Amino acid sequence: MDEIQGQTVKKTVKDDIRKDFKKPKAPDDFDSKINFLAYATKLFDEDLSYDKVNRDEAIEDAKFAVGKQWDQSVLDARNKAGKPVLTINRLPAFIAQIVGNRRMNETDIKVAADNATHVASAELREGLIRQIQRSSGAVQAFNKALENQVISAIGNFDCSLEYAYDDVFEQDICINAEPNPFSVVWDSQQTEPTGKDAGHVFQVDTMRREDFKREYPEATAGSDMANDTRNLGFNCDASWITTTDVRVVRMWRMRSRKRIVALLKADFEGDSQDVVDITDLEPEEFLNKVVTRADGTPVMREVDRKYAELYTITAADILEGPYELPIDRVPVFRVPAWEINEGATRNRFGLIRFLKDPQRLHNYWRSIIAEKLMNTPKSNWLASDESVEGRDKAFRESHLSDDPLLIYNAEGGAPPQRIEPAQIEASLINSADVASQDLREVSNLHQASMGMQSNEVSGKAIMARQRMGETGTIIYEDNLDLAILECGRVINQLIPVAYDTIRTIKVLGADGQKMEPVKINDETDKASVDITTGKYSVTTTTGPSYATKRQEASESMLNMVNAMPQTMEVAADKIVEAQDWPGAQEIARRLRMTLPAGIVAEEDMSEAQQQQLAQQAQQQAAEAEKEAQAFQIELQLKQAQAMQAAGLGKQAEARAIKDMASIPIAEFEALEGAEQKRAKLILDAMEAFTGIVGAEDAAAAAAGEVTEYVVTDIAPLAPPPQPQPEPQPQQPQQPIQEP
Repeated sequence: MDEIQGQTVKKTVKDDIRKDFKKPKAPDDFDSKINFLAYATKLFDEDLSYDKVNRDEAIEDAKFAVGKQWDQSVLDARNKAGKPVLTINRLPAFIAQIVGNRRMNETDIKVAADNATHVASAELREGLIRQIQRSSGAVQAFNKALENQVISAIGNFDCSLEYAYDDVFEQDICINAEPNPFSVVWDSQQTEPTGKDAGHVFQVDTMRREDFKREYPEATAGSDMANDTRNLGFNCDASWITTTDVRVVRMWRMRSRKRIVALLKADFEGDSQDVVDITDLEPEEFLNKVVTRADGTPVMREVDRKYAELYTITAADILEGPYELPIDRVPVFRVPAWEINEGATRNRFGLIRFLKDPQRLHNYWRSIIAEKLMNTPKSNWLASDESVEGRDKAFRESHLSDDPLLIYNAEGGAPPQRIEPAQIEASLINSADVASQDLREVSNLHQASMGMQSNEVSGKAIMARQRMGETGTIIYEDNLDLAILECGRVINQLIPVAYDTIRTIKVLGADGQKMEPVKINDETDKASVDITTGKYSVTTTTGPSYATKRQEASESMLNMVNAMPQTMEVAADKIVEAQDWPGAQEIARRLRMTLPAGIVAEEDMSEAQQQQLAQQAQQQAAEAEKEAQAFQIELQLKQAQAMQAAGLGKQAEARAIKDMASIPIAEFEALEGAEQKRAKLILDAMEAFTGIVGAEDAAAAAAGEVTEYVVTDIAPLAPPPQPQPEPQPQQPQQPIQEP
């Protein structure tokens, strides 16, 4: 913990990036810089040597894909003979089919909270990851990795922390492309396709010596690498530093630290049971919050907590580092094509590897056909020496002349005879067609997949052949999806590191259009969400992009309208809103204003519709209140009549009359028609009855007597939904007793 301007702040790795990079130091598991550099260069050379065969063949595949498809000796011989050397490169079409199909889809990274407490934080993280993908150009990084995978059998991309702006200390997470598939050297012991189990990885950048000296002026880069490394105490490959270039390597390696974790009680900080690192806490800070076993011991254990460590080195210098990230794998992601193990040897190949032979044959047969066609216009003549003596040049160049007349020596005997050129053999054309078919068979991308007409006639058959092509090449997209999933996991682990302070971030909606600023990690703001806590699961879904889904939805809606025209009566605004016409949103808004209030959600209503809805609600409330008043009057009348007929209580009658008399004039006047007339008759009757009861009570009071009315077993009257017959008088169960 550091003290800054009277405030105690927690020191993190990223706070010391600049200081650490300016003062690089050897790792703590090596006793000197020399030993670490010797270890790193040896490890690099071993990994490079292990994968040398695959890398060399991948380079040949890349050359072949760009059109360098003729064997050099054959090319030289045909050029020397003046024969055509054609390159009918069919490979970009096959590459584009796989890459293009992927670009029409997109992979969404989904985040789910492991408990209900952090659902809001999970949604925020998911929107933040979408924004990270958008702002850092992740789509380009993914597409480039796929291109390299299809052509060179492997692609790569990485993620990193970068400062948001030059004048701030806030950091953002970025996803970066690796354009050169050969600039990454992987741990030879890794087996997981994405490199999740790699203990280390090297990212190579070759710099010109002038640029290197300008960026690292204090580094030692001699012109003779062998002498330099021998002077340092070890020797390495001379390609690390040459007279023109310097190899700069970013070495990521996985390390671990011993940490103590404990299981906290469910009621701690309002969260569910969670595992927390307590290594740096004092016992009194956590012991009363830790779950205990039956014997009273706390649930704690020691673990190896992984982290990734970065060093930037040459063969002679540690240029930068160490730089640590609290993640469980290296932040570089591997996207391989086919990988088949042959014993201890790993063979890797992509789409191009086995298309090269049929492509070479196709080029050769097409060149032979072109050669035949070139010879076809030449005029071949059969003549005796005497018949063309002195005129042989005219016959030799007759195909170049427009003169229709050829003169020969008549005394030489028979005139020269023109020999028709040989026709192109059908076998040559068939061989070229067979080579084209071989390309389709090897790639598993048939004519239907390529959008060309084939033997399939029905739409079902065409779709079946297209699915066959997609199934045959799904390994490329599937391996990319695995790498993107790993990238999402690492980003989720880096979010508490990069976004650990109070700040406002941008969150991208699921539609890829709506972007909202959100304040995070502010305990004083109830609307703010703390995204640094909780545990989350990360998944991916791959499918059509939002634009494609929107277009498909639009077509489906129009088809539904054709089949069910009445749909427009209740969903016209939504159907128009889904179209891509200019002004579709305005048309949808106007249509929404014409729909009945019960169909449109209140938040989507216009101001006029909301006012109309409020008026209807007020009218309904007033009518309900009138009905309640009428029912109350009728209920009180029936109760009074029942008590009077049974002789069970003048006082109860008086109370009922008093309640009736207390009806406000405004409410009485609000009654309509027959209800008002009925209420008036009730009040008149009650007024007459009140006089009688009042006189009797007054006489009793003068005599010093108090009349007590006991009313028992009077059945309650249920609210009548419709008029019911008057109740019959009942005999009282107990007489009225007067003391």
